[in-house]
Amino acid sequence: MSLITAQLPVRLTPLVGRESELNDIVHAVARARLLTLTGPGGTGKTRLALAAARSAREFFPAGVCWVELAQIEDPGIVAATVASRLGVPDTPGQDATDAVAEYVADHQVLVVLDNCEHLAGATAVLAESLLAACPALTVMATSRETLGVEGELNWQVPPLSLPEAGSALTASALASSDAVKLFEQRAQLVRPSFRVTDENAVQVASICQRLDGLPLAIELAAPLTRIMSSAQLAERLDDTFALLVGGARSAPARHQALRATLDWSHDMLDADERAAFRRLSAFAGGFTLEAAERVAAGGDIKPASMLELLTRLADKSLLRVEHSRDDSRYHLLVTIRDYARDRLADAGESDSVRRAHLSYFTELVETAAARIESVQAEGSGLDLELDRLDTELPNLRKAFEFAQEPGDPAAALRIAGPLDRYAYLRGRYAEIRQWMDAAVTSCPDAPAGLRAKALLGSGRLALLQCDYAPAVRRLEAALRLYRELEDPRGIAGALQVLGSVAREQGRYARAVELHAESLAVAEAAGDRWAVASAHGYLAFVSWLQRDFDRATTEASTRWPASATSVTWKGSPGR
Repeated sequence: MSLITAQLPVRLTPLVGRESELNDIVHAVARARLLTLTGPGGTGKTRLALAAARSAREFFPAGVCWVELAQIEDPGIVAATVASRLGVPDTPGQDATDAVAEYVADHQVLVVLDNCEHLAGATAVLAESLLAACPALTVMATSRETLGVEGELNWQVPPLSLPEAGSALTASALASSDAVKLFEQRAQLVRPSFRVTDENAVQVASICQRLDGLPLAIELAAPLTRIMSSAQLAERLDDTFALLVGGARSAPARHQALRATLDWSHDMLDADERAAFRRLSAFAGGFTLEAAERVAAGGDIKPASMLELLTRLADKSLLRVEHSRDDSRYHLLVTIRDYARDRLADAGESDSVRRAHLSYFTELVETAAARIESVQAEGSGLDLELDRLDTELPNLRKAFEFAQEPGDPAAALRIAGPLDRYAYLRGRYAEIRQWMDAAVTSCPDAPAGLRAKALLGSGRLALLQCDYAPAVRRLEAALRLYRELEDPRGIAGALQVLGSVAREQGRYARAVELHAESLAVAEAAGDRWAVASAHGYLAFVSWLQRDFDRATTEASTRWPASATSVTWKGSPGR
């Protein structure tokens, strides 16, 4: 016989997707006595918990009780609220927790405590007391952070599945995405004729990806299809928080706008958590602990306390953690990051934090570039350095963007110039060349050494793109600067690439002259790698000229062994 008379809430729209998650949660409820669904605001914890509670009723013959705590502000009445929902008779003078424990006793009951993050302490005390006193009781909670009770199973609710990266964006390809399904179904409530088609698939996928697959954000965005096309909506989502307002009038106020639900989470952070949270918004594409210590520390926040703050933000579902064999990497969902950036601007810290971000990643680029040159000569660890730059490329883009702003004419050159070997080995010719050209153009008064390095890098990448005229202009400008600086390594490098341009244009005699001059400069400077490289290029040009005797002689000077050990992810160089 059921002990619980109150019915579970009924939602007027169905749960979309989530079949796998729902199955996992129902099985977890059957084996764990305390299960907490955690996730950022708007990720769909309540709806998923409600569906799981319905599906799990067979395991709880005494009933399932739903307790909504969002509107409760006083921690002292949490137990009384639970007692009221359970239908516990009111006995004057009896403690509410004791009354609930006596009422439930050894009945198999599931109590769902929804939205309890703002009452986490009181909820934890109540859950722990009831679980100890009622051996057949199971508690499921939804919260933005765990309750911290012994034996608690934390089940992190992910965003809805998004279109697979790299897939063809057609209607059929999007059909497996739960985020797209939700967008389509909610759009049809205001515009019954709406369908995801091959024509609008790219825009719908962009909307769902821009909103991180967050159900709340999608439910706020989809009704806008009544007044604008998918393309217009996708275009305007850069101003997410101004656009996504409204929602059902019956919904909690914090769910009627995306900003409101994030305000709800932000308001529960302490001062250090708020400072760290907003400063972490400077990153793009994730970050490491070391990066956070350098960029987000400052003021009352010491670098040594950053690990604890990251842990607390992750516990509150504002930060996602990805573990690899060698390291952990932290991420803010794009929507959450945009909110945090607004908070950073409100605090007047945008400029200082972005400068710290630029400084850190400039040092990272310079260190990685030096190691790439070193390991190319020594033959070990090259892929590690290239992979590190691959991973940090979104942050490098962000840092370069800031470096171009007025104030430090050398900053853009310092971050772009050292990336030529990376771009060459990874095939990122166009983007890094564009950075170098922009930096050279915007920094006419920067030190000559920085300008020469960027000019040489740009010329090398232009060669790799078969864009010969700009390549020659950049390389000759670099050569002039290196001659003025009396830098033999730079001179040899510029001559070598100019020789390769001449070779690609079929001017073999000129190519031999340039490579021979590069060889002479490298020999005078004692640069063994450049000497070997020049011999290799001379052998190649001689072979093209069908001068096989000279080709054999030049080739007898071997390349360093590591020259054949590179893992190529782009096109091989010229």
